[in-house]
Amino acid sequence: MIFNKREIVSCIAIETISKKDNASIENVLKRFASNGNLRIFNSRYLQKCPANSIVAKIQSPSKCMILYPFFSSHMSLPIKPGEHVWAFFPDGLGSNDIGYWMTRRSTDDFIEDPNFTHNARSLYKAYNNTLITNDKDNDKGMYYSVEGRGVSSYESLLLNTEGNSKHVFESVQRTQKKPSDLLFQGSNNTQLVFTCGNEKETGTIIMTSGRGKTSETSLEKTSSNIGLEESNKASRLSKIGSDNASEGNIDILNDRAILILSENPSFINESLPEDSGDFKELDEMSHFFAKADIIRSNANNEIHQECQDYFLKSENGTIESSDFSINAENLVAETSTFNVSTNGWNVDMQTLFDIIEELISQLNNLTSGAAVFATGVGPTGPATNATQLASLLSKISAMKG
Repeated sequence: MIFNKREIVSCIAIETISKKDNASIENVLKRFASNGNLRIFNSRYLQKCPANSIVAKIQSPSKCMILYPFFSSHMSLPIKPGEHVWAFFPDGLGSNDIGYWMTRRSTDDFIEDPNFTHNARSLYKAYNNTLITNDKDNDKGMYYSVEGRGVSSYESLLLNTEGNSKHVFESVQRTQKKPSDLLFQGSNNTQLVFTCGNEKETGTIIMTSGRGKTSETSLEKTSSNIGLEESNKASRLSKIGSDNASEGNIDILNDRAILILSENPSFINESLPEDSGDFKELDEMSHFFAKADIIRSNANNEIHQECQDYFLKSENGTIESSDFSINAENLVAETSTFNVSTNGWNVDMQTLFDIIEELISQLNNLTSGAAVFATGVGPTGPATNATQLASLLSKISAMKG
């Protein structure tokens, strides 16, 4: 099939329709029905269009219309007012009043941004002129501006639309990938990568949230000329700040949260710094790896864990359960503080083992003769270490909940 030039058209999203309640629909009608320049000519679709539809400004002829999402609700792509989209008109623009927005338009490397892409910047005639002046205000105006052709005020779209009132403008790293990888990337620093190493049988799925938390894998933060935060993508042109070839790479030590499902993730060790502290490198065995500040497992009924070797290392560890069991040939738990709480007991393991050690020591004193049963009123009196044994019994009893 050969597309004609009126079937796929560049448009500007001027509002998003993410909710279909009556209040949201009335708000859109009030804003656009009374605005001659932005009046929606196919407003009859507003009541029945699906969520994630947009109000778009068509450039030629200049008009606003509702566009349905091209993809079904099984896959809903992000879009923010002020971004440019590709729109598809099955019978050509102008033949009917229905169209579908397909995806946000990609653009130059110095502009492309998963958080918010100011496509209008690429329309500046002098944009790719690297012989810029030393006037930093001019540089900022060119490379970090929000204005451009297409609408009367991009600033108004960024600051005064319902869609952007729900959007968080922030510096987000662009994730790098191999040509064969499949990458899904959200607007606010979330990533899902289907990748592999350089050898067979290394298929790996990596889910991350919060990449680029050190200067090693991040771009510097900057802001647009209206003060909205973004990453400094244009440093090579503006000469403000510096570029980073490692932007968005996985950093297993510092990324905020990571899930790795892999048949052999050992290739990820190549991204580790020389000094990775006591981090245990990933070996060639298949892995389900999870890292975060807090990891919680909540089950409505049961959690089963079965393994040959069980290794637990924690600075502070607490297990609370009315019925808890671990079946393992080898169980290792390393922690400075480890508490086990049940319905009947609350036990600090360090204290428990100290008591057991002392108890065995006192019993050993009896059997070795270091402690004896003193002669009392009867044939014998209490053992000379009876007080110590009673104290140990009291300490154990105190662990009861």
